[in-house]
Amino acid sequence: PQPISDLPGDIAVHHALDFHGRVCRGGFLKAVEDALEAGEGHRLDAAEQAYRWLGVEGVADLVSRVREVLARGGARRLRDAERLEVESDRVYLAAVPDDPALEATLRRRVEESPASFSPGGIPPFDWPAYVQQQLRGPWA
Repeated sequence: PQPISDLPGDIAVHHALDFHGRVCRGGFLKAVEDALEAGEGHRLDAAEQAYRWLGVEGVADLVSRVREVLARGGARRLRDAERLEVESDRVYLAAVPDDPALEATLRRRVEESPASFSPGGIPPFDWPAYVQQQLRGPWA
């Protein structure tokens, strides 16, 4: 699926939700590894840009760092891979401990920049419907 519009907020939310879902399904390291193994480095670029736009710099930086470590082969040994996995999950969970924390970050950005989102931030903002629309894509 694609973002529901070409507005920066919709793009950021789409890519943050996509990456967050991948992290929730297998951990931060696996989300990065899977994207790289599938030749989908653009997903990592998009996630990094999304988290940066949302003001979650630590996660944006983490995407970049883990990607660089993997590109250099820095997780070939099991011990190094385990350490990278534990550390990346720790850093990610410190910034995004759960879905409500990510939702709060996204809500803050909607309030700060309502014109960056397709619904225009028109109160009351129906957050669950917006998230579902993002997950379904523009053809839903």
